Amino acid sequence: MKQFIATILAVVVLMTVPALVLIPTGCGTPTAKVTQVAGSVSFTVDAAMKSWGSWVRQGKATEEQRIKVRDAYQKYDAAMLTAEKVAKTTITQPDGQAAYVTALNVASQSSVELIALIEAFTKK
Repeated sequence: MKQFIATILAVVVLMTVPALVLIPTGCGTPTAKVTQVAGSVSFTVDAAMKSWGSWVRQGKATEEQRIKVRDAYQKYDAAMLTAEKVAKTTITQPDGQAAYVTALNVASQSSVELIALIEAFTKK
């Protein structure tokens, strides 16, 4: 059940990234908005990885599953690092928000794939 909730949260984050970043708000800066979105994605992945860690410590994961989750996490991590670099270098430029949204969408999609993989492996 926890994995299902985490998957739903990841999908919600993935669907709301463009809206949160591009919709102007009164006091929110673009940097603050993108930080919030990135934080939501990271929070969701952290929760899924904690659940996975518990599953592994209980001895319920195979070596093949551990490798697949590790690889999926590394893909997510690389995508998130790329999104952070894009944010730092382009967010204040005219098309910077669009570039960041694209990069963050890739990271969000990677997080959805990672969480779905964990969910598939931890179903009882």
